[in-house]
Amino acid sequence: MRKDDGGYAIDPAELGRVYELDAARLERTPEPDNDDGHDDGHAERGETLAERIERESEIRILTAQIEALRELIAGEKARREVAEADRDRWAQQAERVAGLLPPPSPVTPSAPPVRQGFLASLFSRRAA
Repeated sequence: MRKDDGGYAIDPAELGRVYELDAARLERTPEPDNDDGHDDGHAERGETLAERIERESEIRILTAQIEALRELIAGEKARREVAEADRDRWAQQAERVAGLLPPPSPVTPSAPPVRQGFLASLFSRRAA
C-alpha cells in the first residue's frame, strides 16, 4: 500500500507470507554493541526486519531504475551518433552537388527599357 510520502506500507504478515519469516525475527533488532556506542552502519537503531526488508526492496527498485536510465541514455547517445552521421552525409552530398553545377555566368547590366507615354504606345507602329 502506498503512503502519502510516496513510500510503501507493507504489512508484516504479507512479508511473512512471501519470505516465510517467523514472528520472533520481526521484533526490533538489538542495539549496536560497540565499545564506543556508535552504530557501525550495519543496522539502524530500532529498525525492524520488516523495515530493513522494505529499505532493501526500495534499494533494489532504485537500482533497477538507475540501470533503466543508463540504458535510455545509451540509446539516446546511439541515436545522436546516427543523426550526426546522417547530417555529415547530407553535407557531403550537398557539397558534391554544388561542385557539379557550372559556375554562374557573369551578369551584364542592361539599360533599362525606355518607357513610352500612354499616347505614344497607342499610336506607335509595331512590327507584327
